[in-house]
Amino acid sequence: MFGRGKKNRNNPKKIRVLLIAPRVFYLGGDEDDSLVARCQTLSDLNLDVDVLCYGDETDLKLPGFSFRRGPKTKSEDLAEALTWSRKSVLDNKLFFKAALHMLLHRYHVIYGRDEGILVAMRLMKFFKTPEIVYDRRQDLIAALEQNGLPDLSTMRRRYENLQGRALNESTVVISSDPQSAEAAVAKIGPKVSHVLVEDSFRILPELADDPDYLEEFDTSVMLPLPDGRPIIGFMGNMGPDDGIDILIESFHQVRATRPDAFLLVIGGNKPQVKTFHTLAKRLSLEHDCLFTGRVPAKIAANYLQRMQMRILPATKAEKTLPAHFLSLAQGRPLLVTDIPEHRAIFHEQTACFAPPRADRLASLILEVLDSYDLASARAQSAQAFYQANFSREIQREKMKRAFEILARAATLKTWEQRQKKEDKKKRGKKEQSEDATEPFNKRAFQGRS
Repeated sequence: MFGRGKKNRNNPKKIRVLLIAPRVFYLGGDEDDSLVARCQTLSDLNLDVDVLCYGDETDLKLPGFSFRRGPKTKSEDLAEALTWSRKSVLDNKLFFKAALHMLLHRYHVIYGRDEGILVAMRLMKFFKTPEIVYDRRQDLIAALEQNGLPDLSTMRRRYENLQGRALNESTVVISSDPQSAEAAVAKIGPKVSHVLVEDSFRILPELADDPDYLEEFDTSVMLPLPDGRPIIGFMGNMGPDDGIDILIESFHQVRATRPDAFLLVIGGNKPQVKTFHTLAKRLSLEHDCLFTGRVPAKIAANYLQRMQMRILPATKAEKTLPAHFLSLAQGRPLLVTDIPEHRAIFHEQTACFAPPRADRLASLILEVLDSYDLASARAQSAQAFYQANFSREIQREKMKRAFEILARAATLKTWEQRQKKEDKKKRGKKEQSEDATEPFNKRAFQGRS
């Protein structure tokens, strides 16, 4: 199976992993939740993991994990005014830090998270690398473009080349949602295995009891909610395609029939909250809604418990987010827009669908408020569906399957290396034997003549 490393020689059965997870491009709650989920799953497998990453956030306290940050700059500063030249400097710093770890320790697995795989592929040029895992959430080139880097053709070609090599030379490619899985399967090499391990849980009190998980957010005090009013809730990003404007407009229409309804919106940065609060004020909704911004996990959990229903109003999405999976587990009726990304996870027994239009969404909200018992039964079905397909235990089994593939590959490589050594040794003995008999044969032939 896997060999024995220096650091864990007292426990030779433990697998050592170097997890490379830069976080320049993936700032915000979704990446935090996604990376936390991956670390939790790896910790559940009883691995020794060294994590190389950027930023100055609080490290997770997980069994078997140690964090090596470099550079220890504020994540906001890393993402601000990023250029190709600055990114190259950051990549090189992380590469040299990774190379130093490769020299000091023997790793069984190099685990490249998103663009971390680019560093892993560079390591392959200089080290006899172990098994490689490419854990991807989306196409890297698309991620670079979304985060505002200029289209510099030479750098783009370089990254396309490295990503292509990763898809063809890794031992295992892991995808985090159905869309990225479909794209990966179409591109991976014939000898590469693929495993779908969804980003489907995060640390909230009702899902996991982990007091060591710390987060820092803008808001630290839970704002009061009205009693005795049905609370229509949203939690997630507030980007241009997340449908918050549709949600607010639909709520305005709902209020004409149900003036007791209240809208709760959790998430978003300060400029986003200001923009949508202005829209709500223009519709005279400022006393009937609450925009919390980003809040700590425990406060978010309390807010979620107060919701009568949860709405996902996105108009389109490039990938499935952790919040989509998590919403199944919370036991509240789900109202989602009818888009392909939602259909990939939800179905008629777990969620209520409406086209991404304010009038149709308003009609659906009123329908759920009028037949809440029926919607609640669907929510219970959603919880059961989550537990059977996306829970932490299920993700642990899927990740375990990926590492079993790595173990088989390592065993096969070890066997092939031994075979090559034996074949080389046999060829050497045969050549020595031929060299020894050749003069005698020549003499014998000359004697006959």
